[in-house]
Amino acid sequence: TQQAHPWLYSLSMAAIPEEVGRLIILWWMCTKMKSVEEPFDCLVYGATVWAGFAATENVLYAFKELQEGGSAFVILSIRASLCTIGHTAWGVLLGAYVGLARFGEEVNRKATLAKGLLITITLHMLYDGLLMSVHQGQPLLRISAAFMVDVLSFLNLTNLNDLRSEVFEIDYQCNVKLDQNPSNSPNLTFWNVTEIKSTYL
Repeated sequence: TQQAHPWLYSLSMAAIPEEVGRLIILWWMCTKMKSVEEPFDCLVYGATVWAGFAATENVLYAFKELQEGGSAFVILSIRASLCTIGHTAWGVLLGAYVGLARFGEEVNRKATLAKGLLITITLHMLYDGLLMSVHQGQPLLRISAAFMVDVLSFLNLTNLNDLRSEVFEIDYQCNVKLDQNPSNSPNLTFWNVTEIKSTYL
C-alpha cells in the first residue's frame, strides 16, 4: 500500500505507468501529427501533455479534498507550486529525447527514448516518494526535498548542453531542408530562430 511502502508505490503505481503512458501519447503525436516538423515541436507538445495531465490531476485532487471537507484552494495552491512545475519540466525533458529519436538520422531511437524515460521516471519517483512518505516524519523536510526535485528537473533542462545542442542541430537541419521547399516551411518562433542563429551563425 501507499503508506506501508511509499517508495515502491511511487515507482510502480505512479512514476512508471504515468511516464510510459505519456511517452506513448507524445510519441504518437510527434509521429502522426503533420504540425510536428522539427525537434523543438516535440518539446512544446511534451510540456503541453505533461502540464495538462498535472492540471487534470490537480482538479481531481481538489474535488476529493472538497468531498472530505477540506479546502480546494489549499490543495490547488500546493499542487500548482509543486506538481505542475515538476510535470512540465519532465515533459520538456522527455520531449527533447523524443525530438532526437524522431528526427535524428544517426540516433539509436530505442536507446534515446529509454534514456529520457529513465531520467523522468527517476525524477518522478523521487518526487512522489518524498511526498508519500511525509507521514513517516519530518514532513517539512520531505516537502522541501520534493520541491528541490522540481528545481533539479529544471537544472537538468539548463545544464544538458549536449542534449540541447543536438536538438538545435537537428532542428537547424530540418529548417534548412524545409527552406528548400518553402511550401512546407513552418512558421518559426522568434525564440527558435534566435537560438539557431546564436548557435550556428
